[in-house]
Amino acid sequence: MSTKVIKGSYNLNTTIDKIAMSEFAIHYYQLGDNEKQWCQDEMVNNPKWLNPPYESEVDKWGF
Repeated sequence: MSTKVIKGSYNLNTTIDKIAMSEFAIHYYQLGDNEKQWCQDEMVNNPKWLNPPYESEVDKWGF
């Protein structure tokens, strides 16, 4: 089964997507269930992500 992704159908400017990009170098929607759970845990447990504004490496890439 093939999944067609239409550009623009995902919000790529979210904290959880920035976590996915910084840790796995792919967007959140592309992750498997275990990696998504890891990102969710990281978002609520790591003060880095709880106290925006921050400039992550991902922000510098323009995502």
